[in-house]
Amino acid sequence: MMDIMILGLNFVNTASLFVAIEVYSLRIVESILCILQWFKFLYFMQLVDDIAPYVGIIFVIMKDIQYFMVIFVIALIAFTNAFYLIGRN
Repeated sequence: MMDIMILGLNFVNTASLFVAIEVYSLRIVESILCILQWFKFLYFMQLVDDIAPYVGIIFVIMKDIQYFMVIFVIALIAFTNAFYLIGRN
């Protein structure tokens, strides 16, 4: 699944050379692509015997806190929106 997402985002990034895409939108795609590439790197680090247990622990921790992260992201978006509305003139 992650490989398909990375491939699709790479396609969008490459297509931006031939089609006019806003720089802001392109930066968002590139940042998501960068994060996915680092997770893929972590996945391949499981092949190194000395590092594999630590990478496994990281993936277990990420799986355990997924529901907390959903609530945290919703709260973060809510406060971001509130401060945006306060700061708007």
